[in-house]
Amino acid sequence: METKLRFECEFEDQGPTQITYEISGYPTDKAKLVIEDQTPVLYVNKSACHVLAEIFAKLAIGAYKPGFHIHLKENFDSDDKEMLRIVLAPDATT
Repeated sequence: METKLRFECEFEDQGPTQITYEISGYPTDKAKLVIEDQTPVLYVNKSACHVLAEIFAKLAIGAYKPGFHIHLKENFDSDDKEMLRIVLAPDATT
C-alpha cells in the first residue's frame, strides 16, 4: 500500500558562508562512515536521515556557492572525529 508523504524544511537563509542544523540530541542521531571493500558506506538511523535531509535541502535552495563546505562529525557530535565533508561543487564532477 502506498502512502503519500511530504517533507518540509523551512529555514532562515543565513547567507553564503554559514549553515546550521539541529539534531535531536545525543545519542538519538546515529551516523557513521566506514570503508567496506574500498567503498565508503554511510550508516545512518532515521533521525540522522532527517538531519541530512535538512542539510541537503539548505544546500540545494540556500544562498550557497560552489566551494562552500560543511564538516560533519560522527553521530553529529562536535567532540567526535570528522565523518564526512560535503562540498558544494559547480556540477556533479570534481
